[in-house]
Amino acid sequence: MSQKKIFCYMVIFLMILSCSVQEKVNSKYKINSRKYNAVSQGERIRYIVLHYTHADDDTSIMLLTEQAVSSHYLITTKKREPIYQLVDDKYRAWHAGESYYDGRYSINDSSIGIEIVHMGYDEEAYKKNAKKPKKNDVKVIDYDYYYDYNDVQIDKVVFLLQYLIEKYDIHPKNILGHSDVAPTRKQDPGPKFPWKRLYTEYDIGIWYDDEDYSLFMTNKDYASASISEIKEEFIEYGYSSMPSNAVWDKESKQVISAFQSRFRPSKVDGNIDKETYAIIKALNKKVKDIK
Repeated sequence: MSQKKIFCYMVIFLMILSCSVQEKVNSKYKINSRKYNAVSQGERIRYIVLHYTHADDDTSIMLLTEQAVSSHYLITTKKREPIYQLVDDKYRAWHAGESYYDGRYSINDSSIGIEIVHMGYDEEAYKKNAKKPKKNDVKVIDYDYYYDYNDVQIDKVVFLLQYLIEKYDIHPKNILGHSDVAPTRKQDPGPKFPWKRLYTEYDIGIWYDDEDYSLFMTNKDYASASISEIKEEFIEYGYSSMPSNAVWDKESKQVISAFQSRFRPSKVDGNIDKETYAIIKALNKKVKDIK
C-alpha cells in the first residue's frame, strides 16, 4: 500500500473519531437559551464617544486598521465615501484609552467610538503664538487655532448618531467627546465641533436651557459655594475625573477646560467662573428633567 493511501486512511479515521467524540459531548449536555430569560440584563453599549483623528484620510485609515488603536466607525472628509464600519458594534474597539466617566472606568467596554477625519488644530501657529503655560496652568488651545469641520462630515455624523441612538436607546447625556471621558489627556473633538447645533437642529445629545442658565447667573449660589461644592456639580454630571479635593489644581483645571470646550467654546481657559458654574448647574437640572 502506498504512503499516500495510508495517509488518506489515517485522515479519514481521525475525522470519524473526532465526530464520534463530538457526538458524545453534544449528547451529554444541551444548552437551552429559550426556556428562561433573566430580567436583570441590559445593553452593553451605554455611550457614544466622538473623536477627531488629528490626521488626514489615508493616515487615519492606516492608523485605525493597522495599529493598536481602532474605532467602530470612521468618517472621512470625502463627500462620496460611505461611513466606514471598522469594528462590529458587538466587539470592543480601542478608541477611548484610559478613561473615566459617570463613575465608570474603561469606557471602551461600554461604548461605540466614532472617529472623524480632522486635523484638529494648527500646531505650528499654536507653537509660534501661544504663551507657554505656567506650572499649574493647563494647555489651552485658542478657538481660532482649530480647523473647521466640513458640512458633509457633520451630515454623516448626524445620520450615524440618529441610527445608533435609536438602535441602542442611548441617553442624551451619554453622547460624549473624547475630552469628556479623558479630560486630562485629550482635546478632541475640540471646541469647533457643533454640539449645540446637533441639539437644536436634530435633538441629538444635550444642551442647557437658556432660562435655567439665566436663573443661575442671577442668583447668588456661586458667590457662596465652596470649591468642593462647585466640583461636586461636575462630578454629579459625569466628570468623574474631577478631583474631589478643595483646590483648583492642574487636573481640576483640565476638567474645566474640557467642559468649557464643549459647552462654552468661545472662552476656554480652564478657570472656573460664574458663567461656567451657571452652565453646569443648568445642565444638572436638565438631566433631572429628562425622563
